[in-house]
Amino acid sequence: MAVIRLWLVLLALEAVFFVALRLYLRLRRAERLRDRWREGHGRGAAGEDAFVARGMAGFEKGLRARLSFLVFVLPNLAVLVIVYLVNWH
Repeated sequence: MAVIRLWLVLLALEAVFFVALRLYLRLRRAERLRDRWREGHGRGAAGEDAFVARGMAGFEKGLRARLSFLVFVLPNLAVLVIVYLVNWH
C-alpha cells in the first residue's frame, strides 16, 4: 500500500514538473523566434505573430518536446527498479 501512495505522489509531482517544464520550453522557443524575427525585420514589423505561430507549430514534433516526456518515464522506472531490488534480491 505504501508503494501505491508513493507512486501517486510521484505522479502528482511529475505532472506539476512536466507542466512547468513544457511552459518554460514553449516560452523560451517563442522568445527565440521573436528575437530571430526582430533581427531580420526590425521591431514592430507586421507578421511577427504569424512567424511565431508557424515556428511553434513544429515545436510539438521536436526533440525537446519529446524528451520532456521522460519526466514521467525515468522516475517511475527508478521506483520500479528500487522496489524490485529491495523485495526480490
